[in-house]
Amino acid sequence: MLLSKFFYFLVVAGILSSTAISAQAALMTYHFNGMVESGLLLGETYDGHLSFDSVGLTRSGAESVGLTDLSFTVLSATYRLGDGIFPASAYFLDGVFIGTHYTVATTDVVFSLVAAAGTGLPDDRPYFAYDTTAGDAGTGSLIFVNEPASFALFAIGLAGLAVKRRRQTR
Repeated sequence: MLLSKFFYFLVVAGILSSTAISAQAALMTYHFNGMVESGLLLGETYDGHLSFDSVGLTRSGAESVGLTDLSFTVLSATYRLGDGIFPASAYFLDGVFIGTHYTVATTDVVFSLVAAAGTGLPDDRPYFAYDTTAGDAGTGSLIFVNEPASFALFAIGLAGLAVKRRRQTR
């Protein structure tokens, strides 16, 4: 009896983990933020999030996929995916996310999120850049954090199984 319960637990855990893995390989969301490190906007911060579908990635070489969602806030203004002047994409090198390319222009300034070049060198990182019509320009850091939604679902599933198993043994 104990062996069949253990087998049942392993089967359900396997199903949940494969579901979490397939969910992770589909819609991915990254949150990002940073601070301007040069130019007249020195010290200004920015943040946002972006999403994309990673199902078609081969995880080999340089690849890109179009973004499905983007929200970007800088200088108290929020820009969306449709506000960009070029189609926005997520970039990868051997399956590793290296950033995004997104550019939005206002009457006074152009803001860009720029992916790393994929060289693997320590200073090869994604960055933020801006250019103003007055001739000022600057760059800033850009840090991406993957949203752990699929991992949270997996953890909740395992916790539920543990509670169920504990109740059954009482």
